[in-house]
Amino acid sequence: MNEYLGLPNNTIKEMIAHAEEEFPNESCGIVVDKKYIPYDNASNDKEEAFVISNIEYDRYYANDRIQYIVHSHNNRDSASELDQVKAEDIGLPHIILNIRHGKFAELFCLGIDTPFLGRPFHFGCWDCLQLVYDYYKGKFDIELPNPPRDISFLDNNHNFFEEYLNELTMLVVVGIDDLREDDILFYTHAGRIMHVGIYMDDDKCLHHWLNQPSGFYDIDYKHNNLKFAMRLDND
Repeated sequence: MNEYLGLPNNTIKEMIAHAEEEFPNESCGIVVDKKYIPYDNASNDKEEAFVISNIEYDRYYANDRIQYIVHSHNNRDSASELDQVKAEDIGLPHIILNIRHGKFAELFCLGIDTPFLGRPFHFGCWDCLQLVYDYYKGKFDIELPNPPRDISFLDNNHNFFEEYLNELTMLVVVGIDDLREDDILFYTHAGRIMHVGIYMDDDKCLHHWLNQPSGFYDIDYKHNNLKFAMRLDND
């Protein structure tokens, strides 16, 4: 992953050391000139959130010096809805370090360009919705909706994808017997839309399934759950 971040190994090691030291609280800091600058977490709930309240940080931000916002998670390998909102509001990429039982487990990011294939699954930043967003942005320079989301929707009755569908005003619904390259595929589970993918040539589909790396799959894979598709309305 560091080949996409473009940071020295020592910088990554310093982030990890700070995060492990602060566990179970969330660590926080920034990267300026490829160097990690740690800060105290000023949140009232340090185990679940972070706040940077520092004059030096304010100066760096005002002068567009910050390359990355960095923070850690306490045994949580997904980007929270708040993480996603902050990254969008601040307009800076976020590096998240998951510290599991006091030791570094994995690194994942919000807002950096990564290849479509081989992404590890981390809900809220590297998941099926982000893959579809990145694919359409990269191929067509079209920004589809990419709303902040909480992983709890998988286990409750929140109809997140139904709300997402209402925002796709630039797309039209097509049947699964008339698929074309770049169509967005919609899959259901237990009666709810729970997954999206992209149809490619030769009955291959680009997917980022739950807890699997992103990649190409035969269309027959989980085909029974495929309900409909959408494509750009060019008429």
